[in-house]
Amino acid sequence: MRKKNKKRSRNNQSGNKNYSNLLPFETIEAAISGDETAIYEVIKNYGSYIMCLAGQDGLSGDGRNYYIVDKIKSEIMKIALIERIPKFDPAYSI
Repeated sequence: MRKKNKKRSRNNQSGNKNYSNLLPFETIEAAISGDETAIYEVIKNYGSYIMCLAGQDGLSGDGRNYYIVDKIKSEIMKIALIERIPKFDPAYSI
C-alpha cells in the first residue's frame, strides 16, 4: 500500500483559499504611508520567510545536522523590504 503524501493545502475545508495569514489592508496602507508600527508588522509578518532565505543547512564534524541563519543577509533583506514598502502599489498586486 502506498502512503499518501500530506501536503499543506492553501484551501480550507470548504474549498476557499485561506487568507488568515495575510496582513490587513489597513496595515499595508499605513506602512506605505510610513507608519513605523505598521512597517514593523510587515517585517514581523515576513520574518520567517526572510530567515528561510538567509539560512543554510550544515553538517557538523560529528555528523549532526544544523541550521544557521546569516544575520547579515537577513538584515540586508529586511532593509530592502523596508525600502520597497513605500513603492508598493496595492492596486497592482490584485
